[in-house]
Amino acid sequence: MRALLRTLVGVVAMAGAVTFLPSAAGANSTPPQLVWPQAGAATPSATPSYDFGTLDASQGQTATQNFTLTNIGGRATGALTISLSPSSVFTITADNCTGTSLSGNHHNSCQVSVTYAPIGNGESDSATLTADGKMASASLSLTGASTTPGGSVVVPGGWNRVNNKQDL
Repeated sequence: MRALLRTLVGVVAMAGAVTFLPSAAGANSTPPQLVWPQAGAATPSATPSYDFGTLDASQGQTATQNFTLTNIGGRATGALTISLSPSSVFTITADNCTGTSLSGNHHNSCQVSVTYAPIGNGESDSATLTADGKMASASLSLTGASTTPGGSVVVPGGWNRVNNKQDL
């Protein structure tokens, strides 16, 4: 056995190149890949986005949504930084991703909560939620709107103030 090993080492030395293969096929060979799955979807979207819907700013309505960031790649992401821009009406209210490195091959994830609080009625707002790591990044488009003055906010099963009727 030693003679065979010496022969192999000699052949490799003469070839001048050594390639290290992972211990299992594909293990840790794919780069990290961060995804923000669509809300309620089983699989991530190529262009992830989330719409907070239409709120009544004059009534002080806000909406909060939790987002899960997942590493579906084979290697760790490196320490993550979460940002939101522009963020005048969107606010990160909870973040257990910043400073975290999501390891690979285990679909590890972390969560970020964002609140949408429109300032005035008749607005359409948008922002981008971004996760940046040393090895990967991902972005999520956020949108929301506020009612126009004199408009109504329809809440299923709620009371519609404009028509003075209950919505079904």
